[in-house]
Amino acid sequence: FLSIKELVYIEQATKIVCQKYENTVKNYDGSFKQNGDDYNNFKKFNTLRNKVISKLEEKLARLI
Repeated sequence: FLSIKELVYIEQATKIVCQKYENTVKNYDGSFKQNGDDYNNFKKFNTLRNKVISKLEEKLARLI
């Protein structure tokens, strides 16, 4: 099991990766180009990031 500290580091790392792909696939009008490898990579890392955030929520909920 990962600690809260480890989950925070992983979330920060996935955020950086997601931002890279988000900036790549975002059109000038702010919409997403929802095809191609960049968008698929964004979805993959964003899914991982959301899983990490869910684990953080679970750990924090146990503290309440």
